[in-house]
Amino acid sequence: MLLNNFSLLSRCLFITGFFPLVALVLGADSLWYAEANSEQSIANLLAAIYFLGLLTVLDSQERIMAIIFVPFSALAEYIFSSILEVYTYRLETVPLYVPLGHAILFGTGLMLAKLPAIAVRDKLQTILFTIQALIFAGVIIFWQDIFTAVLGILFGLVIWWRGCRLIYPIMCFLVLYIELLGTNFGCWTWQANTFNIFHTTNPPFGAFVFYVFGDITILKMARFFQFKPNVTLSNQD
Repeated sequence: MLLNNFSLLSRCLFITGFFPLVALVLGADSLWYAEANSEQSIANLLAAIYFLGLLTVLDSQERIMAIIFVPFSALAEYIFSSILEVYTYRLETVPLYVPLGHAILFGTGLMLAKLPAIAVRDKLQTILFTIQALIFAGVIIFWQDIFTAVLGILFGLVIWWRGCRLIYPIMCFLVLYIELLGTNFGCWTWQANTFNIFHTTNPPFGAFVFYVFGDITILKMARFFQFKPNVTLSNQD
């Protein structure tokens, strides 16, 4: 029990540390900091150290998935940023801290969803999904964010296909926190017309849907390599 309590405390510390870490990393890559130092070495170093520390508190299954997430997200970032130009980074290349950040976000979301104090509260899932739906409606109606509307439809298909799970709104609000800081700090900028078709905001609220698809893909990849993670993201996991 002592070991379990220590493990739970360690995970809670890393969950709590996620928020100041994001602020520090993005602050070290912000436009105002770039006036004194345009390099991203501090941001990259902070993300790398935190990621290595995070691996020590994840269980073996979560750890493997977090490691897989790094090259997977690096490839996805290259495609969406450098090729499709859906968004552009400050130095026009994908920083090292970004794929590490994706893995950190993924691990943090898993730990949050597994917290005993959260997992047993069935009403929390309904509340978070309701808030999520209201924000979706707000940005679509008042900001005419068509790209978010498209992503919302895709997210609805995910819910229909795989069922509602607490980790989805958790990821939504974690991503929103990152996106609001990153865009306001000038670390990256979303294009006003995605694919020259869909008007969007900077950032689009629906950006978290990319992470949801990433999470599902990592789970599928883990199963392809005959590794069965003990993670419940949906009814069909």
